[in-house]
Amino acid sequence: RILDSSNIEVVGISMYGNGTGVVGIDDDAVKGENAVYIASGEDIVFNHNDVSGYFHGIGAAGVTGLEVVGNDIYEMQGDGIRGGGVQDALIADNYLRDFTGSANSVNHADMIQLWAGYPEGVINKDIEISGNILDSGSGDATQGILIQNERFRKEGDPLEGVYNENIYIHENVIHNAQGHGITLQAVDNAVVVINTVLWYE
Repeated sequence: RILDSSNIEVVGISMYGNGTGVVGIDDDAVKGENAVYIASGEDIVFNHNDVSGYFHGIGAAGVTGLEVVGNDIYEMQGDGIRGGGVQDALIADNYLRDFTGSANSVNHADMIQLWAGYPEGVINKDIEISGNILDSGSGDATQGILIQNERFRKEGDPLEGVYNENIYIHENVIHNAQGHGITLQAVDNAVVVINTVLWYE
């Protein structure tokens, strides 16, 4: 956990969790812990690391200046890279693969997911997602890239009618078997170009 911190670099380490099986489906599955959680920080770098066997991989909440580059993230039961209220972020050249997955009643697994509203009232803004390979491989089907504000139509919410801003998604390869290859909801000023999205049966 990296909390209320700035100018932190995590580079070139290996992290192996104890999660095994598909949570909510396999009777003998062991739910892993979450690997990394970053909250209320500035200028955080998480690059060239090896992360496997956890429930969620990298989580960020209320982080400005986030760099997640060149990581190998595999055998996750939940999400690979996830967060809310993330601004000025680069998510690039990561290899997310072979996710174990979990039942939808436990979690809808995403390889990369950003949502608005946590911290309260904060959107995602100035995000670049590029050069990543998202491959279900020998694992379970997952959602690919999902960016949303699920409070957009929630009457009276601070984020009602508020858009995520300035999203640039390019040159990613997504090989999966789930309906959400690249999905954006409630986004203003998005550029989605030169991505390859392949169906995996």
